[in-house]
This record gives sequence, structure tokens and C-alpha cells, in this order.
Amino acid sequence: MTEASEIRGFAADWLALREPADHASRNKEVQAAFLAHMAELTGEAVIVDMGAGTGSTARALAPAIAKANPGLRQSWVLVDADSLLIDRARQELAGLIGQGIGIEFEQADLADRSALDGYMARADVVTGSALIDLVSAEWLDWAAQAAARHRTALLFALNYSGTEAWSPPHATDQAVLAAFLADQRRDKGFGRALGPDATDYLAQKLSDAFTVTRGTSDWRLGRADQALIEALAAGIAEGIAAHPEPTADAREEWLRSRKIAETVVVGHEDIFARPI
Repeated sequence: MTEASEIRGFAADWLALREPADHASRNKEVQAAFLAHMAELTGEAVIVDMGAGTGSTARALAPAIAKANPGLRQSWVLVDADSLLIDRARQELAGLIGQGIGIEFEQADLADRSALDGYMARADVVTGSALIDLVSAEWLDWAAQAAARHRTALLFALNYSGTEAWSPPHATDQAVLAAFLADQRRDKGFGRALGPDATDYLAQKLSDAFTVTRGTSDWRLGRADQALIEALAAGIAEGIAAHPEPTADAREEWLRSRKIAETVVVGHEDIFARPI
């Protein structure tokens, strides 16, 4: 296995580990607004899931859409830049296909403005989970403009909001969070990322042409989520390794203590935008 495939395999494992927390954390009011919109559609709805990973969004939403509107044919298009994740999604979603649900899988670079516009034009709804905190203001400008032009509804869930509360607390928590927030704003392949500012920024851009519903979708992790807590702490420590503060020794001590934390609340927010 090459180094690149090892990294991508780790990404797939991380997505699998976080999926139960993601599904449990989705904001009920935002999802209700989304499902009310889907209940009004007739015939076929094309749902493009951007940055689809292994298909977690489709697993979360397709059954709920079917319940809200049993007569609606769902045509999902799952888009990701990573062929390994697409292959994993194809395997894991095989059981969902049929009975009014169709799924296509496409590899594409969503940093490409023409590709982004094409998917907005094609879709009745564009979805994405843990996506928009990775992108730039310019990318969200493009997305908002394309969605308004094509009257495409948008559902972006589980966007990191920049808050974390670990228990018991540790003296280095705030220094680690400050470094992690700085890391969240580096270029993730879409230009300088907005990180925790993304949801506010997008809501402002959509306010004239859309009815916007927002709500928190915080992870609330406890003893039953120990594997996810350990992976989360390790990922944060790795992400801030290049930062001068906290020091390497302080970071390692923080990581040791956080891997056995009793609870952690990680702030996220969901946003649904329906064309006016």
C-alpha cells in the first residue's frame, strides 16, 4: 500500500468513526425544514452531495426523505475528489439503492468553478456534510451565486463552529484550541478556508434570495464514544504540530490527557437554504 492510499484509508476510517456522532447531532429543526421542502417536490428530485466521502449524508437523509415523501424518486449524485472514498461509498450504499432511490458516483474537483456551477444547475438540492468550513469565501460566493441562479436548495450540515469543551478541563485547552483554529483557516484546496466563520458567511450571502434555517449540531461525546474522542484528540494534536505554541511537550501532555477525557462537546452548525 502506498503512502497516499494509507492516508486515504485513514480518512475512510475516520469518516466511519464519526458517522454515528454526525447522524445523532443533526439539527432537528433544520432537518424538518429540509424535509418539508422535499415533501413538496414531485416526480424526481436530483440531490447532489458534494464532498460525499463514503456516503454518510445519503445514509442519513435518503430514508428520511422517503418517509416524508414516499412517492418521490430520489436521484442521488455523490461527488468526491477521492476515488478510494467513492469506491467505499459504492460498496456501503449498495443496499440503499432501489425502491425509489438511485445513486450515481462521480469523481470531480469541486474547486473547479465550472464543475461547481454544473452541479448546481443539475440539482434540485445540493447537500454537504462537514464541508463548508474547509472552503474559502470565494468558493462560497460562487456556490451562493450559482444556487441563486439555478434556484437550487442547499443543505450544509455539521460545519465546525470553533468551540470545544473538554471535561475534565486541561490547562492547555485554550492554547490548543487557538492553534487549531489557526489551522482551520489554512488552504484546504479551495483557497484560504473560512473555518468556523463559514456558516455565518454563507447565511449572509444567501439572505436575499433564500429562506435560511440554521441550528446547532454539536457533537456531545461521552464514555460510549471513547474511540472517537481518542481519534479527535490525535487529529487535533497532529493538525497543530507545526505551530510554535503550545510546545511539543505541552502538546503531548495535552494529548495524553484528552485521550482519556470523560466528555467533549464540539461545536457544529447546520444550515438549510430554500429559494424564495
